[in-house]
Amino acid sequence: MNDELDKDLKQRIDALPRELEPTRDLWPGIEARLARRTRRSWVPAAVAASVVLSAASAFFTWNLYQAQQEEARALRAQIAAIESPYLPVRASYDREWGVLRTRLDPETAEVIERNVALIRQANQEILQALGENPRDPSLRRLLRQTLATEADVYRQAFSAALRYSAAERPESVHSETPGSARRLLI
Repeated sequence: MNDELDKDLKQRIDALPRELEPTRDLWPGIEARLARRTRRSWVPAAVAASVVLSAASAFFTWNLYQAQQEEARALRAQIAAIESPYLPVRASYDREWGVLRTRLDPETAEVIERNVALIRQANQEILQALGENPRDPSLRRLLRQTLATEADVYRQAFSAALRYSAAERPESVHSETPGSARRLLI
């Protein structure tokens, strides 16, 4: 039975025409659908690419921001470590200079005040340069040097005030020496 069905099926297939012409031209419809598909097919890819690019940009920007923040924190810590030994000397000068100034010749006091102002301005400029170029070790060295110079000027100012005061009143050198000025000179 299978052989008979197979023969029948084969005869029918052989009886079919080898080519069949469509009743109308199908190509314009196919071409229009292909063109629509081509135009639309890049839009999802472009959207996906822009999302990936935006995410990557945000990720790298955030990482760069975090690195800059960490670098700024490290710089602040370095500056604090550099400045910390000198800050008590500066505070003592600021606190006691008004009294010690009266013990100096006015011209000497003005020279000291100008020098202190110049050194403090230099320190500010160095700090600003460190903010712009935090990896420069020469700027950190320069900051240490100017802070040390500033402390030396303070010590010299205290010493000059004590000498000047002692030259005017030799009997009162030990009794009227300010406590913090004596501590700074030790």
